[in-house]
Amino acid sequence: MRAYVDAVREQGIELTVAAETEHRVSLMPPVLAGVGLAVGSESFHRIGAGECRGGA
Repeated sequence: MRAYVDAVREQGIELTVAAETEHRVSLMPPVLAGVGLAVGSESFHRIGAGECRGGA
């Protein structure tokens, strides 16, 4: 995932990494609240999309 962030920066897109963790559960509450965004695997996306919590 870090390589993805580095590639985005190489394209001239400025961003600030506020947290870097291997524990996706700790990032979900702020992302779901709209505080920011996260770069993660496909399983991370499914959780955020609600597939693992009864959503569509």
